[in-house]
Amino acid sequence: MKRLLKIAFAVLLCAAFALVLASCEEAEGGKDGRADEEYLDDLPDDLDFEGETINVFYWGQDFLRNELTADGSTGDIVDLAVAQRNVSVEDRLNVHMNYIEGDIAAEYFMPIARDEILSGSQDYDVIIGPYYEACKAAQEGVFQDLARAKYIDYSKDYWNDDYIGELTINKKKYMIVGDISLSQVKSCAIMMVDTQRFEDTFGPLDELYDLVLEGDGAPG
Repeated sequence: MKRLLKIAFAVLLCAAFALVLASCEEAEGGKDGRADEEYLDDLPDDLDFEGETINVFYWGQDFLRNELTADGSTGDIVDLAVAQRNVSVEDRLNVHMNYIEGDIAAEYFMPIARDEILSGSQDYDVIIGPYYEACKAAQEGVFQDLARAKYIDYSKDYWNDDYIGELTINKKKYMIVGDISLSQVKSCAIMMVDTQRFEDTFGPLDELYDLVLEGDGAPG
């Protein structure tokens, strides 16, 4: 029972962690033009987890080493915001985040976590690792289903609906992604288009935008 409660605490933290990063966006920047207030969580103001420790086991490679944390002394505005966010969440909920590094190859990280969980170990509450390896473990029933987690509201702007949908297995949400996931922010990609060549080859540029918005695939 204690194990399930600690997982619930971790789930709560996932929701609360996202708050500060999301609130940095402009008022008009939310889904459907909603204002900043829509980024706020609906968690009770009197939540107190009495100093509970949440153990986070993370794959210790460069791009995931600071998935939830950042060095606020770097002077970088995002690093500072993340560091302040983490302190405020720990203070608000009266919890302690304990990060455990798994500095091993990707193909070994998840199998080790999987074996320890299945053995009944209660060493980890949250796992941050390669999604392609985590998906394999999820299909074996290693993780908790977060589809109906009490403190997660997936309608909030700080959750990545499309990405979470892709990671859903048989309507079960074992893995969640949002503004809390710094690798998602740091690894943003763009696609550049030679508009003149497109028009010369395929026709009016407006058709390109229509194809993207409709999701019908590439021009023939």
